[in-house]
Amino acid sequence: MAADGLTSISRHTKAAATVQPGEWIELRVEDWCHGRLSADPATYHVMQQPRCPVAGPIDVVGAQPGDHLAIVIEQLTLDSRGNAARIRQVGPLPPADGNTRVWEALVDGDWTELAGVKFRKSPMIGILGTRPDSDEPIGTRYTGIYGGNLDTRQITVGTQVELPVLTPGGGVFFGDLHAVMGDGELSATGCEIGGTVRLRIDLVKDDPIPGPRLRFGNCWATLATSTDFHQSCRDACQAMHRWIMRERGLSDDQAALVVGMAGGMGISQVVNPSGPTVKLVVDWNCVDVTPR
Repeated sequence: MAADGLTSISRHTKAAATVQPGEWIELRVEDWCHGRLSADPATYHVMQQPRCPVAGPIDVVGAQPGDHLAIVIEQLTLDSRGNAARIRQVGPLPPADGNTRVWEALVDGDWTELAGVKFRKSPMIGILGTRPDSDEPIGTRYTGIYGGNLDTRQITVGTQVELPVLTPGGGVFFGDLHAVMGDGELSATGCEIGGTVRLRIDLVKDDPIPGPRLRFGNCWATLATSTDFHQSCRDACQAMHRWIMRERGLSDDQAALVVGMAGGMGISQVVNPSGPTVKLVVDWNCVDVTPR
């Protein structure tokens, strides 16, 4: 399936495809600037245009508000070339001379070469969400309880991403692939690249969740975004606390102690317009909840 290039989405955005629960689907997405950006300064104007195209939305038969979707990422196949930028007045490390710069990147085997430095390839999906319950279109660069531009390194092959269903069908959309990116997206972008993604979308009926969450290895993670950093931390902690009580059957105090003793708060990104996205990760390898 080819990318449709959507750069905004609302509750009225029609599905590009519909799948049965548990069905696999493979989609192609372009990079953050539709493949039009290069190291040539004559192309830099495309960064000011609507960007971060996504594939989708993909509806799931039977999905209704109050359900959630469990999306398993099976495969990420990246293009051989991408790019990265330092952007004027963006992020905690903007160019000291005030001039935006873009570097072309070469992906070769396990490595990504960028500006004369090699980085170990670590593919991830920057944008993954469900159709927001909004009459007005929301840019794909934004983030909310529906997911969106989460820029979280753990959204990669093998991870199960769980998102609330806010509109009939759910409407899964994604894009903004990265060959490599550090926590925080601190130099303004990751190594932005196009590619193809294969994933499975499962439907969990009558089980609402408050926002995005992940399962990977033996870890759980809750994600939250706010212009108020402390609020995003509280939202992630409270979502994890409720999740632990409900799924593991622990008491209020027990669940709080799991968060406090086995949880780790991290930063996913600090450069997106919705505000910082934080991640709270609980490693269950560090916890024994065997009844005594």
